[in-house]
Amino acid sequence: MGIESISQAGAVLALASLVIGFTLGVVFGRGRGGNKQRMEELEGELRDTQEQLNEAQSQMSEQTERVSAHFGRTSDLLKAMTMQYRSLYEHLAEGANSLAPTDSAHSLANGDDSLLLDFDEEVAESAAKEATAEKEPEAASPS
Repeated sequence: MGIESISQAGAVLALASLVIGFTLGVVFGRGRGGNKQRMEELEGELRDTQEQLNEAQSQMSEQTERVSAHFGRTSDLLKAMTMQYRSLYEHLAEGANSLAPTDSAHSLANGDDSLLLDFDEEVAESAAKEATAEKEPEAASPS
């Protein structure tokens, strides 16, 4: 065994080390590539989720604005209705005072709205009786 055999053994050892190193590099390189691919997938999912969150926040903001506008308009309409009711009440009071100077007219003109409340109660009772009468034939007929 001479220098040649040592050189050959060194060359074989070097070649074997090279093959083993290459094989390990490929195996571990693929593992890292898989992690990189998984990381890219997760980043994509994160972007998608962020976009969905932004869209949901935008929709929520729009809905909040619509609800606010709705209740603002409702408030304006209710104020207008109240003013019209007040105007109608004052008109009725003035008419009652000038056209029918009785105790009822004086009560209405002086702001006693118990007459209106009594009327409202009578209307409510009448409506309740009508609703009950409408339901009774429905209950009697077989479905």
